[in-house]
Amino acid sequence: MRSAPSEPNPELEKLLKDAQNHDMSQAESLEQKVSFVSGCLSEETRSHIVRKYVRESLIMQSPSAPTPQATPPVYSPIDFDAYQTEAKETVIYSSDHAVTYPILGLVGEAGELANKHKKNLRDGVKPSEFDAHVKSLTDELGDCLWYIAIIARDLDTPLSVIARHNLVKLASRKARGTLGGSGDDR
Repeated sequence: MRSAPSEPNPELEKLLKDAQNHDMSQAESLEQKVSFVSGCLSEETRSHIVRKYVRESLIMQSPSAPTPQATPPVYSPIDFDAYQTEAKETVIYSSDHAVTYPILGLVGEAGELANKHKKNLRDGVKPSEFDAHVKSLTDELGDCLWYIAIIARDLDTPLSVIARHNLVKLASRKARGTLGGSGDDR
């Protein structure tokens, strides 16, 4: 369960009001409007807001907390390199195990993701359980993302470089008609 901010933020409210004065008529969805507004925020401000929402979200998930009926918060986008920088703050393994530890962790988390989805395929997902199923899978994807970011850090490679390289590689394969098949060098 996620909660809305517990107190108004005058700075953010002013920004939202200023954003209303801009031509956002082309923004057809809430996500597009949020993207526009978050583009006006500094990286530090976006990170602060996200951390606050995550902290409140974790508090609201505790067993003793009442179930909120508030609108879930909207998380601002984060770029790969900013994510990688923040993710490294939660590394707890010894540098002796760099690369190896997070690769094994990634395999474990990918297995958890696959197992949860496999069980839902086997048992079916009732419409009333769909949101919980999606949350469960996205939580596991988040864990996979953390390990990927940390493996990249241990290899001294920005995550954004890996992401761009992968898209270029796939576009090349598509252009050559080799998206299907096998082998790294196709």
